[in-house]
Amino acid sequence: MKNILFIILFLSSSVFASLSQIEFSDTSIDFGSVEIGEEESLNLEIRNISNSRLEINNIWFFGDQEFDYYESCEGILMPGEDCSIEVLFIPTSYDDFSAEISIEYNGEFEENIYVTGEGE
Repeated sequence: MKNILFIILFLSSSVFASLSQIEFSDTSIDFGSVEIGEEESLNLEIRNISNSRLEINNIWFFGDQEFDYYESCEGILMPGEDCSIEVLFIPTSYDDFSAEISIEYNGEFEENIYVTGEGE
C-alpha cells in the first residue's frame, strides 16, 4: 500500500513540475484610480523557470479599450531569461475597467493575467 501511495504522489508532483515553466512578476495588475485622460504604465515581467527553452507563441489582449500594451516577448526564452510587457491604462470616463492578457507558450499551455483600473 505504501508503494502505491508513493507512486501516485511521485506521478502527481511530476505533472505539476512539468506545467511550471513560466513565472510572472504579478498574477494580476491593478492600476488603482487614474485621472481621466492621464496615462499610467506598468510592466509585467515573464521568466522562463524551466530547464529547457520556452517558446511564447501568442499574446492576446481582451477587454476594455482603455488598456493597451507593448511587448517584447514573442519568440524563444532560454532557461532563466525574461521579457516584459508594458501595460498602459488611459481611462476615458469615471468607471471601472478590466482586461485580460492571455499568453500561449510551447504550443499548448496558456496563462492569463487580469488587469483592472478605475477612472477618476
